[in-house]
Amino acid sequence: MSASKPGWQGWRFFMPSRIVPDEAGGALSPEEETASGEAGQGSDAAAPAPTQKKRHWLRWLLFILIAVPVLVVGAIVAMIQTETGTKSFWTVAKVLSAGQLQADWNSGSLAHGGSASEVHVHLAKYVHVDITNLSGEWSWAYLPLKWSVDHIAADTVDVTMYPKPEDNTPLEKVTLPLSIEAKRVQVATVNLINGLKTTSLINIDGSVSTDQRHHQINLTHLTQGSAEYTGQLAIDGIRPFALTGKVQAVSQYDDNDYTLDINATGDLYHLNVDLNANGGSVKQPLKGVGQLEVQLLDRYYIHRGHVAMTHFNPYAFWDKLLKADLDVTLEATPQTISIEEKKGTENRQPVHGNWRVINHAPAALSVYSLPVDQVSGEFDLTKDQQDVKNIDIQVSGNGRITGAGVWKDKQGDFKFDVNGFDLKNVHPKMLTTRLSGPLELTVTKSNQHIVTTLTNSGSNTLQVFADVNVTNDRVEVTQARVSGSANAKIELKGQLKYTEGLPFEGKAQLLQFNLAELGDFPNSRLAGDFDVNGVVKPNVKVNLKGQLTNSAWAGVPAQGKIDVSYNAPDTFTARELDITVGANKFYAKGALGITKDSKEKINVNIDAPNLEQLQFGFGGSLTAKADLTGSMLKPRGVVDATASNLKIGTQSVRQATLKGEWNSGAQGVMNGKLDVQGYLNGLIKLDALNLEVNGTQAAHQFNGKIQGNVLIREGIAAREVVKGGQVLKTSAQPPVQWILNATTQGSGRISDTGWQGQISQFNNQGQPNIALQHPAQVAYEKGELQFKNLDAQVQNAQVNLDSLNILGARINSRGRVSNLVIPEWLTWLNVTLPFYTDMTIKGDWDMAMGDSPSGGFKFEREKGDLSLDKRQKNTIALSQLMLNGRLSGRTLAITGNLNSDRLGKVDINGNVGMIGSPAGWVITGISPLSLNAKAQMDQLQQFNSLLGANIRLNGQMQADIHIGGALAAPVMSGVLTGQHIDFLHVEQGFRLKDGVIRLNLTDSYVDFEQFDFNGVEGKLSVRGQASYGAGGRLLTAEVTMDKLRPFVRLDRQLILSGQAELGYDGVSQLQIKGKVRADKALIDLPPTLPPSLGDDVVVCSSNPEKSRNCKIINDKASATPRLGIVPSIDLTLDLGDNFRFKGQGADVKLVGNVHLESNQGSPLRTTGVVRVESGTYKFYGQLLKVDRGLITFQGPMDDPALNMLATRTVSSTEVGVELTGTLADSKARLISTPEMPDEEKLSWLLFGRSSSTLSTSDGSAIAGAAAILLGSDQGRKVTEKLGIDSFNLGASESGLTGTVVGVGKRLSDRFAVAYEQGLASVAGVVKVTWTLSRNWQILLRGGSINGMDVQYSRRFDKF
Repeated sequence: MSASKPGWQGWRFFMPSRIVPDEAGGALSPEEETASGEAGQGSDAAAPAPTQKKRHWLRWLLFILIAVPVLVVGAIVAMIQTETGTKSFWTVAKVLSAGQLQADWNSGSLAHGGSASEVHVHLAKYVHVDITNLSGEWSWAYLPLKWSVDHIAADTVDVTMYPKPEDNTPLEKVTLPLSIEAKRVQVATVNLINGLKTTSLINIDGSVSTDQRHHQINLTHLTQGSAEYTGQLAIDGIRPFALTGKVQAVSQYDDNDYTLDINATGDLYHLNVDLNANGGSVKQPLKGVGQLEVQLLDRYYIHRGHVAMTHFNPYAFWDKLLKADLDVTLEATPQTISIEEKKGTENRQPVHGNWRVINHAPAALSVYSLPVDQVSGEFDLTKDQQDVKNIDIQVSGNGRITGAGVWKDKQGDFKFDVNGFDLKNVHPKMLTTRLSGPLELTVTKSNQHIVTTLTNSGSNTLQVFADVNVTNDRVEVTQARVSGSANAKIELKGQLKYTEGLPFEGKAQLLQFNLAELGDFPNSRLAGDFDVNGVVKPNVKVNLKGQLTNSAWAGVPAQGKIDVSYNAPDTFTARELDITVGANKFYAKGALGITKDSKEKINVNIDAPNLEQLQFGFGGSLTAKADLTGSMLKPRGVVDATASNLKIGTQSVRQATLKGEWNSGAQGVMNGKLDVQGYLNGLIKLDALNLEVNGTQAAHQFNGKIQGNVLIREGIAAREVVKGGQVLKTSAQPPVQWILNATTQGSGRISDTGWQGQISQFNNQGQPNIALQHPAQVAYEKGELQFKNLDAQVQNAQVNLDSLNILGARINSRGRVSNLVIPEWLTWLNVTLPFYTDMTIKGDWDMAMGDSPSGGFKFEREKGDLSLDKRQKNTIALSQLMLNGRLSGRTLAITGNLNSDRLGKVDINGNVGMIGSPAGWVITGISPLSLNAKAQMDQLQQFNSLLGANIRLNGQMQADIHIGGALAAPVMSGVLTGQHIDFLHVEQGFRLKDGVIRLNLTDSYVDFEQFDFNGVEGKLSVRGQASYGAGGRLLTAEVTMDKLRPFVRLDRQLILSGQAELGYDGVSQLQIKGKVRADKALIDLPPTLPPSLGDDVVVCSSNPEKSRNCKIINDKASATPRLGIVPSIDLTLDLGDNFRFKGQGADVKLVGNVHLESNQGSPLRTTGVVRVESGTYKFYGQLLKVDRGLITFQGPMDDPALNMLATRTVSSTEVGVELTGTLADSKARLISTPEMPDEEKLSWLLFGRSSSTLSTSDGSAIAGAAAILLGSDQGRKVTEKLGIDSFNLGASESGLTGTVVGVGKRLSDRFAVAYEQGLASVAGVVKVTWTLSRNWQILLRGGSINGMDVQYSRRFDKF
């Protein structure tokens, strides 16, 4: 029977057996019982077979070992499915872990997501993690175990690291017992705490995933100081930990952009790191490259490397580093070794290297800067030890630190010589010193020992001694001593332990020491002993005890005793505090805040008529007497204080008095009066503040008056800054102030939960003006601020606030607003929009956050429209403008729309996620954001008034935008499309039409998927990508022109074909590369160019904003040259075979090729030849044929070489002009066939006959032409032969249009004759001037313009 059921028998082994008694009074298992029965069926003579007892307890033990964990896990899984079970789980976890694992759970469950106000994980002895306001949504899979997170967020995560003992166990793997996929991780602040040092990482956003072994991190945003970081990391969790990663840091510091890219590949034995840095200003450009191969596993080692950087500022990328302007070079070169030496050391070859760092901006440590001019040194690395030698640190102020050291087996010994160290490198107020002496640093596996003795070589006998030990669990100052003259000294000793709470203790002894010997400090003589101890975390506790005897401070006697304790946040004990400095006395004895119901009292007496004797920014007088009970945050008692011309740092008050009595109990007296006049700090200026309270805690009245202003936003002056290599103008921004001229009164009572009362009157006649319309209920209970039935007129808007409750980030409110006039608020806030609006807004809301969010809001246009100009001649009527919100579950759903028959419509919908907090579900800066916006603009011409008189825009555009990310850090993506886009520049006649646009937007770039336009003829197409955001602002695009005619003007016909590549690095480098052909061109310039002011003319205005250029002229001598985009050009222009130019008398056809080239700011170079294939030139009304025309470019574009010939043939005589040289230094030569004198050549050129047959006016024309063509010397010879006295070229004095040449001859003192001839026409005028007297003249004109003028002139500069 038993043999036929082996499986069942095997299974029964794990089950509890049925027990039967045996003969010995014991028990038989079922198997024993069966065996006994089978034996009994045999012969009675047969002896019963002996049976061996089974250890049935072993089965019970195995059952328990398997069943109990399964039951526990099952119970936990079942428990965390609900909110109640999750809270129970955390209660049990806190008890079982002795408080090392605990959470204050608010809502939701561990199985599906929820929120907790606090989570503390202290399971690891050396790392403690504390999280506040954790929330998220997630799910679990159990086979295999996987945690899937849709979104998880926290306000703060504090990671506190404590030192741990040296662990030499090799790290073999970093794996997890479960898989994780966190699609969205957001943390507002991560604080990395190590001792007293805290590094804060802000606005972290990214994702994390792992399959237990392979880990991936995608960082989309992190802020540290002024830098923003993005990056990715993938690492294998098994030794040697292969990884790939990249990080980009973009910093905007000191009005400049900096970028640092780091790429890493390999494993932790051989990690290849590539560095690339750029940015900065034009004068201090950050440029850097680096390649390193390093070992980070088991030990640190540089296999090879090269780094070269200029103007690198560490502080710009990490605000825990010092400020500097560094040029860094590092070279690490492997040394050739034999094959025998490579055995067993193939991962670490010997390496020799050197480094050099030059600091262009040394400054004191007190301003977080590096006070070093230059650092250099060498190193030799082998598998056994690392030698660092020839260390040379040149410290600011001609100081120097030299030395060397050896590192071997995780131990090091470094010796330095300090020579001429200046204490001003620590703080500018310190004394100029030349401290010299030895400095030794010894490093063991568990200790760092620093000892130094530095002596000043000057007349000051200052000496500094320090003996410091740094171990894994503490920093200990064994002894530190500063010795001055006459045996005066300060001695310090103490320690800070890296254990729970960070306890510290210290002792200081002063022996007749004068702080003036250290620098710019008050002349003093200090003697005394002081002891201090306490803890740093979680709340600061400090105990200070000491005595100052027989001392002086700033020339006045000083003495006192102090024995006090402070326990944050509100407990203070003064066992003894009695200090006198000159005429100022400070006394306190007693305690505040020992317990809630403590009867302890503290007596305070301050009599300080001359606070200036204290130095360090104190001034004025202060007298105060007080007897207080309660705590520091909630004191009770009597106080009487008066201050006059009081100054404490940047704060000052001209006059202030405070008298009050506040006793415990409901009927306790509560009387007080505060009068302040002339209070000033950086943001607040109060001319007067009067506040009076009378009554008891159960019933009191108050009234007050305040005059002054509060600075909400500081004003910014207009200035020019260099940003990314470009000179940018910043507009002036006026300050925004809350102008206070308010009175208030009300009543209230104090209870155990807080304060409740009402404000019966509040009127502010300043800006914004506020008028309370009837009494409003106000309360502050249990940390929550509450308003009820508050109806007021605020800046002419009617506000009805039925309720408003604020608790932390939770805001619950119900109310209405109407007649909110947008222009009035914009005026107060000093906000200028590119359009004008007279719109008013109305709305209502009823929103409740917390455990069960509900309600919503609605705001809409009440009346008014938009105008694109302030004259309101281009009004856009709005039919609807609305924004709605509705709280549902854990999200705020948002919808909105804008409709206009002329402009189009915009629709918005989406939601804002809510974050768990101690006050429930709230909306904060890290709330996840998901909004969709769709816009339809049917009439782009509505924007023409914004674009200027010459721009005309038409067409339609649409936008479909998604906004994700977080409320404080939104991320945008989507599509912009446009059809029938028509662009026209009226003055230039430039037109692109029938445009089709499709732009794809992501969080970092815009993709030009389609950007096509038609010209008057032909097509223009642009494809490319423009990046923006962190590290972006790059442009790569290809422009294609297919027989494009962009000008509609008949006098400017241009048809282009070709391609050009555009590139822009977002800072200063613009690249243009390509080849363009002019298929057809007609450039027809007008006879005369429109008038314009010269470059040296600046129009000034009485308006300072419009006259900024006038100041620039006055400051021209000191002005910095403007910098901007530096183009890099590689462009070929082919003029084609139909390029015609008309203008200034020329009508020519041009052919040829020109190559334009410029590289990184170098001057534009032009190479190529342009040839005049045919054409004419009209000169003095005569048409000349261009026989030869060559324009050769071989350098600067504005100075080509010229070789041109234009001729005219009359009968058998050929005359003309030959032009050679360069454009800047051209030479004209008259030619003729047959050869003849120059005046004859000109005569034939202009009039087609010999000069012997010319009239006087013809001679004048020849003289003008000679001056133009032949220059001053040759032209003078011609005019002398013709008897000409004056010559001028320019505008006509007689009314002719265009440019003219004028010549004149004075016949006598009263008679003069002049002749004007147009250059581009045959018009001419002869003018005869007859001077009758000093004041009277008669002018006679003949020729193209006939007439007579009688002129009278009178001077008024003399009487």
